[in-house]
Amino acid sequence: MTQTLDRLPELEKDETRPLPSLITKLALLLVMVAASTLMIGTQAAQAAPSSYTYYQVVARHSDKCLDVAFALKGDGTDVIQGSCWGGTNQQWYLRPMGNDGYYEMVARHSQKCLDVEHDSRFHGANVIQWTCHGGGNQQWYLRPVGVYGYYEVVGRNSGMCLDVENISQDHMANVIQGMCWGGLNQQRRFF
Repeated sequence: MTQTLDRLPELEKDETRPLPSLITKLALLLVMVAASTLMIGTQAAQAAPSSYTYYQVVARHSDKCLDVAFALKGDGTDVIQGSCWGGTNQQWYLRPMGNDGYYEMVARHSQKCLDVEHDSRFHGANVIQWTCHGGGNQQWYLRPVGVYGYYEVVGRNSGMCLDVENISQDHMANVIQGMCWGGLNQQRRFF
């Protein structure tokens, strides 16, 4: 045992051992970043909603549901955020529009699509329900935001996000399309 303890000071003084180079450290850092990015991407892909069920679509900032106002069934009915209560006017089906990741979002109670009014491409355009016709103003892409299970819902025609106007947390706040900026009022989970 005395011999082992006597050798320890020699090891500490050994200056011939190579230290990790800057390149080695950078390579290790890049591998760690790549691995964490892959893990985040895998989590987001695993959390992707299925197109074979109805979902409540919940805003991250308010914990309120995407809602067809007053459960009305007519074309042009306003879409709002409302306190989640499980009504069929708050349940949405994702209908694939091909193989490119876009969906129609169909309200269960009316079988009408989430629609940007007048096919607008402007920030602040109103979101309504309308008879499904396959137009780009009714097609939506779910873009993972890097937080497990949350997505930006992005319109095909405008490239803008589904947005709660003025970042409101109120029941019956209006839903619009807005420039995507990463706000919590533009992030949704599907359950």
